[in-house]
Order: sequence, then structure tokens, then C-alpha cells
Amino acid sequence: MNELLVRLLHQHESHPELFDFYNKAIFDLSVTNRIDAVLRSFEKGLLESLGYGLVLDHDVDDGLAIEADKKYYYLIDSGPMKDTPLTGDYIEIAGNSLKALEKGSLESRSELEESKRLMRFILKSHLGTKPLASRALYKAYTQVN
Repeated sequence: MNELLVRLLHQHESHPELFDFYNKAIFDLSVTNRIDAVLRSFEKGLLESLGYGLVLDHDVDDGLAIEADKKYYYLIDSGPMKDTPLTGDYIEIAGNSLKALEKGSLESRSELEESKRLMRFILKSHLGTKPLASRALYKAYTQVN
């Protein structure tokens, strides 16, 4: 979380609402073992605060509500759509994962995995090509323990 904040925030640019997202995430991490769900919620809040909020509730092509049993293509800088985009970078994601991420209720393994792929996809476009060092650090830590 700290690395995302350092990499994505501009110096001297205030985002007081981020304190609430950060504080909630730290508290949630202290009382749950659902680390992935907490991180996805923090990442979603961070993107919203920076003006890059995700469209998770409707198809950007037709404006219809996301249906849990449908598959969507999340077009970067646009949002989810049922039809495969003709241009641009996109990622496939299930409607139930979009709905769960929107509600902050990621429960199933597939919802957690798909939302993680979506957030990595979106964040990568804002972070550039340099990977997050914290991922390698966390991986090394989990292999030791």
C-alpha cells in the first residue's frame, strides 16, 4: 500500500480522503486474514481518489447493469463491456467479480483472483513498466515462512 501511495501520488498534492482508506485497510489487515480482499478495496479507493475510479456497475457500451452470470471485457480507461473491444487494452472478467468488487464483498476464490488481475492490469497502466518492489519482497517473505 505504501509503495502504491509513493508511486502514484504527486508530491505536494493533498488527498485527505486517502487517510480514511489507508486507516481502514490497516485496521482490517490487523483483524482479518483476508489480505487480498483488503488490498483490492484499498486499491479501488486509491484509484477513485486519484480520479481514476473504476466503472463496475454497468456496461459502458449499452449502459445496462452488470449481470453476475455474464462475462465482460474491461477496457482500460473505459470500463466493462460484453462485446470484445476492437481496439485498446482489455482484460476478461466475470460479472460476479465486478459486482463483488463494487460492493467490497470479495468472497470466492475466483472473485479474489479476477479482481486481483483487474487491479494489477489497471494499476500497471498508471505505474508504468517498473514493477512494484513490494511484490518481490512479499514473495520472498512468504517463501521463508
